[in-house]
Amino acid sequence: MYASEGTIVTVLSTFNEAMSLTHQVAIDYNGVSDDDIDATDMYIFGSCDCLDEEGVQIPDCVDEAYTSLTECINNGGTWVEGTDTSLWAYDLTVPAGTINNGPVSVSITGIDQATNPLDSDPESENFGQTYLNDAQLEVDNTVAVATFTYENLSNPDLLDYGQNPTTIMGAGGDNIRITITMNEPMSPQDPVPSLNGVFGDGNGTEITGLAYTSVDLDSEGNPDNGIDNDHYIFELTLPDAFNLVDGDTIRIDDGLAAFQFIAKDRANNYVTSHVDSNVFSVDNIHPAVPTGLMATISSRRMDNFYC
Repeated sequence: MYASEGTIVTVLSTFNEAMSLTHQVAIDYNGVSDDDIDATDMYIFGSCDCLDEEGVQIPDCVDEAYTSLTECINNGGTWVEGTDTSLWAYDLTVPAGTINNGPVSVSITGIDQATNPLDSDPESENFGQTYLNDAQLEVDNTVAVATFTYENLSNPDLLDYGQNPTTIMGAGGDNIRITITMNEPMSPQDPVPSLNGVFGDGNGTEITGLAYTSVDLDSEGNPDNGIDNDHYIFELTLPDAFNLVDGDTIRIDDGLAAFQFIAKDRANNYVTSHVDSNVFSVDNIHPAVPTGLMATISSRRMDNFYC
């Protein structure tokens, strides 16, 4: 499992017999970290009591739903430690900092009631004393950043207002490709990554839940870089909706488009940082020949000239 800063992870230790009351756990984060936890006592795992002093159910407290002291207390219950000394627990709060990223080594120390020590890996220097496990928890404190790039598939040779080649402009009806590159892998589900957008400087057509056309492939269908779930391609047709106001046609999708990548990283954090997600400009204003009064030309005057 993956967890990030502030997440509370309950470390459970289950034995095949009753243990003495000397059970301890030590935590060693990946790399050199001041957040490592020296051997500290665990508690006998118990259950959550969701009844108040008068035996009335506490609102929004569901005893069988909580598997840790912290969850229980946060929902108004009272944690009651059990008597089964074969099941122990420790509530670990994941520390901040990318220095802690990576697998977490959990070291369990204890003896049974006959003072027999734990059996562990015979090749470990702690054989007979400690059980080590660094395969179940990994810290992910990387802040996910989604970087957007664009292609106008209908008009790939567009020029901006300064007559420079551009990929961030288009008109209603153009088909565009949006590529989102992440700085870390995303979770492939819950939710499935998708794209939201709104046109017309936030006042036009909205799109929600647009599905990606490919993941981890470049525009030619080749693998991107070997990292899973970090490269997404979306394709869409630019809208050209309008309203009629006093007989005038108002193109509501003209202006900047703003996009949002909807996804979570492996530690269950939503993507909130986007780069170049609102730089694409839609030009839906059709050119027209200007009309109006003609000023004096030379010595002759032409009034009310219209073209």
